[in-house]
Amino acid sequence: MTRITSPERLREIKAAYERRQSAYERRVLVCGGAGCVSCHCQAVRDALEEAVEALGLGGRVRVMVTGCIGICAVGPVMVVEPDGVLYTSLDPERAALIARRHLLEGEIVEECTFYDHDQKRRIPYLRDIGFFREQVRIALRNCGQMEYASLEAYIARDGYAALAGALAQKPADVVEEIKRSGLRGRGGAGFPTGVKWEAGMNAAEGR
Repeated sequence: MTRITSPERLREIKAAYERRQSAYERRVLVCGGAGCVSCHCQAVRDALEEAVEALGLGGRVRVMVTGCIGICAVGPVMVVEPDGVLYTSLDPERAALIARRHLLEGEIVEECTFYDHDQKRRIPYLRDIGFFREQVRIALRNCGQMEYASLEAYIARDGYAALAGALAQKPADVVEEIKRSGLRGRGGAGFPTGVKWEAGMNAAEGR
């Protein structure tokens, strides 16, 4: 990726990334969180990529590794988008099966979807699973939704937008915005961050 020198460049990178992603009919988000790594999610990803290519789906399906999707006890897991189907307890054989039946033939592979032990039934769609349905994600809203190792994916989710906005403001305006946000330190005292920044801004010779 080329050097970013302006907010306009951020917008260009975002548009280019979104354009590339829109060329695919489906995206498969393979969890790459610590829990799934310990369950050999790399082997699942490799098997899935091989099956996608063997089935001639390389130009239609994008396989990507994300951060933690959040349901580690049933890993390795992956989500097929835009369908919103969560597959759990995966291995290379299951990955190949899902590639053929779901990605090629359009059929949800029920036996590989999430099993709710309380309801004693399988729930294919992530949005219907109680663990996720009751959550309101704020700081973690992008977790498990994007390529964790891609700066372009981060920018496409408006990464660095706040920094670009701050660089276009006067220091006093940035400090005022931080004060209004209510942001506090995490050292124990919970001291308001905006007050610290204001003290630094007003210090003699900027020190």
